[in-house]
Amino acid sequence: MVKEGLAVARFSSEDKKYRDEIINTEKEARENKIGCKWSPISILEQKERKTEKEIEKGKTIRWEKLTPELTNLKVIDACQAGNYLGKEVIVEGKIASAYRSKTNTVFLNFEKPYPNQCFTAVIFSSDQYKFIDSLEKYYANKTVRIKGIIKEYKQKPEIILKNPLQIEISDKNL
Repeated sequence: MVKEGLAVARFSSEDKKYRDEIINTEKEARENKIGCKWSPISILEQKERKTEKEIEKGKTIRWEKLTPELTNLKVIDACQAGNYLGKEVIVEGKIASAYRSKTNTVFLNFEKPYPNQCFTAVIFSSDQYKFIDSLEKYYANKTVRIKGIIKEYKQKPEIILKNPLQIEISDKNL
């Protein structure tokens, strides 16, 4: 708590164990203006800034919903999707191109633009009312996870999205 600037270090005369470490930790929190005790900004803003710094340093992307722990599904790279035909998995990758067809179907192409994509997420017009407006613009160039059963269409793997709970944008893009 002291490290996060949420508490002030206080000791009784007999408390000697870890005293120096706690005092140094408080000093660091105070100098770096961390936490509600030392910072002029809110804890939420601090967390957001910390996340931004972690992302900038190339730390691992965090996911809230589409994780193996919450879904009991394996996470695979978009370009490995062809090896999992007929299986329900979570596919992760970057949307390289997004396209709305004349029939109003949206195609989210992973890793490389169409026709060289290694995986596609498809959202038919009949399900688009459930999703955010301007899907093709919203998801373009973002790292996402897609949950569903991988099917093959014209020798390319795809998942058909019927529900927005099947797709999650990484925290890196927020």
